[in-house]
Amino acid sequence: MKKWSKIAVICGWIAVSDVYATIKPTIKISEGWARPTRAGLNMSAGYLSLQNHGQTQLILERVTSSIGDVEIHQTIVKDGISRMKSVPNLTIEPGATISFEPGDLHLMLTNLMSPLKPGDIIPIEFHFKNAEPITAQFEIKD
Repeated sequence: MKKWSKIAVICGWIAVSDVYATIKPTIKISEGWARPTRAGLNMSAGYLSLQNHGQTQLILERVTSSIGDVEIHQTIVKDGISRMKSVPNLTIEPGATISFEPGDLHLMLTNLMSPLKPGDIIPIEFHFKNAEPITAQFEIKD
């Protein structure tokens, strides 16, 4: 390869790297916890705080775990009856914090491979349309 070709490739790589670094979002997942499973049930719910400290809007497309299936759910109360609705994706604006709390937005953990006991730690992975996946450790507690 000629000297100028090598220089052009290196400059192009630096330019792409620099652009990626300026648009790469900063995601913080904190306060992650899930409820223990009840006798005879293989499901639970998880809660957390999800913060977008970046400059770009984030789209959370799915959540996964090696311990079972995970879906984002929203609890809706209508006519005094509480129901859960699946949320296919979640948009997090720059600077925004979204709280997953009991009785509201939460992670529904189903088809669990083993019971969840207080003190256990489970991995949950968050997959974004426009960012790398992030794995967070959730503590099981009452």
